[in-house]
Amino acid sequence: AKAARITALEKLAAGEVNASARNYYLTEVLALRDELSLTKKISPPRPESTDAIPVRSVFDGMATHLDPEKSANIVKTVSFEFTDVDEVWTIEVRRGVTEISAGLAADADIHVKTTAGNLKELVSGISNPVLAIAMDFSFSKGGRVDFTNFMRLFDDN
Repeated sequence: AKAARITALEKLAAGEVNASARNYYLTEVLALRDELSLTKKISPPRPESTDAIPVRSVFDGMATHLDPEKSANIVKTVSFEFTDVDEVWTIEVRRGVTEISAGLAADADIHVKTTAGNLKELVSGISNPVLAIAMDFSFSKGGRVDFTNFMRLFDDN
């Protein structure tokens, strides 16, 4: 069955005019042959590499990494107030679904104050999560443990 799948994928790739689709088929062939070697990170990110990323994009990235199993029974709202940029964002997790909105949620479970750079470094894996949350994040509602548990809802892939 594996050989038949490889042959079928190679034929599909040979007839495909779309480069992305052809690449997908050929990558699947390599994976089936155990000839595909991918690394998670080529090099560790650097703080300056996150500077140009808009804060909204950070939240969009978090939304795509929400772990559906971990968040299946969770309803939690976290508002982020950034002290270095004039932005406030709220991210709500409701039973496996993420909603992002501009502004402060009056009913937020957690209200975090930090810099945009601190959040970017935390989310990208540049900073040590335990140290960053202890040193670089303050809370006017909720706390470090609640925030840490919230951030654990998002996988690191």
